[in-house]
Order: sequence, then C-alpha cells, then structure tokens
Amino acid sequence: IVATNQIRKDYGMAIAALAEVAKDTAIRVFIQIDDLGRHWSIPKLLEDYKLMHRTIVNSGIVSDEVMAKLYSACDLTLGIGPEGFGFPIFESLACGTPVIAGSYGGQAEHIDDDMLMIPELFRVEGIYNSVRPVFDPKKWAWKIKKFLTRNDGAPNRFTLRKTLLPPRLDWKNLWSAEWEPWFRKQHQTVGTTEPFLVLPSNIHGMSMATEAHRTLKAVSQEAPSV
Repeated sequence: IVATNQIRKDYGMAIAALAEVAKDTAIRVFIQIDDLGRHWSIPKLLEDYKLMHRTIVNSGIVSDEVMAKLYSACDLTLGIGPEGFGFPIFESLACGTPVIAGSYGGQAEHIDDDMLMIPELFRVEGIYNSVRPVFDPKKWAWKIKKFLTRNDGAPNRFTLRKTLLPPRLDWKNLWSAEWEPWFRKQHQTVGTTEPFLVLPSNIHGMSMATEAHRTLKAVSQEAPSV
C-alpha cells in the first residue's frame, strides 16, 4: 500500500481485508505512508487485526530508484483511496506490479475490469459533500486471494503481467504515454485559461521544487502580458 494518511484513504478497509487473507494465506504487507497517526492509527490497526508481525511500514522519504524496487518486489498494490488520478497506481503499473482498486475515477480507465472493485454504496463526507465509496473488506480479500494463488501451481496472472508489461506502462514511458495526455485532456475539458504545468518529477528523478521552478519560468516567458 502506498498512500498518505488521510480520511479518504481507507486503511481500515484495507487492513481488515488483508487480515482476512492472512487467515489462510501466508502474506507480507508493505506500507509506504507519510504519517503513522494523522487520521488512521496504523500501529493500532495492525495490532487490532494481528498483522503487526507480517507488516513493514515506512514513513520516511525514499528515492525514486528505491521506490521502484519496492513496487517491483511486491506481487500486488492496493489502491485504497478514491482517486481522480492516483499516482501510486500508475507508478506500480510502470514497475510491472498490478493493482486492485475501486471502479471509479480516472484510475478505472487504466486498470483491467477484473481488477476493479465495485463499491457497495457511496456516502457523503465533509463540508464539501464529497462522495466516498464504501467497500466490503471480505470481497477485497477474495479478490486478493484469487490473484495471488493458483491451485494448479501455474504462474498467477500477476507474475505473467510482469513479463508482458505494455511498453506504454514502462517506468521510462509512463509520463509521456499515460500521465501527460490524461492531464492535458482534463485541462482542455475544464476549459481553464491557466497554463498547463508539467511536473514529471517522479519519472525523471528531478526534485519537484527544481522542476516546478523551471516550468514556471518557462510559462512566465511564454505567457502573454496582461
């Protein structure tokens, strides 16, 4: 799991689903998070669901190279938050590791139908009446086990996907083939007159501050005077 610790990231559902999987399947869990207790108490969740001994949690910053290795070392990434466009989902796919995620938002356009989870219902949250999905952890557990295990001993589909990854989802091609076209399309759909900012920091290994500075400088030189 790669996700920030905020209310819309459904760590509660994810941990409950993994605990269900762990009842009869040997699993190891890796969580990359920014804060252990800002909204969800990750240590408490892992303790309550008896997953502490199966889980590695990192709340520190790692380089793009290390993050790519972490994605690649996993068999599956869980997309646990409602995303318009979830960066961890595409980072995982670029590293050859498939994703299970909700069947809504921009993410659903880039993930196979059989890897999407349909919400049981939706709820309204916060002062802006944000619509959030509600999932059944047991159904997520079933989906996870379905893809991680095969009764005949043959390679599961996830392993095959790592060897048959489309070139457009390769880490080096991800920005130009997937991210940038999506952002440009949304920019045109909204119809805003504001300049389109290109910040491919994760792809090129450049710090976001440096890239943002260069992009803003370029935009300011191209923008008409007002």
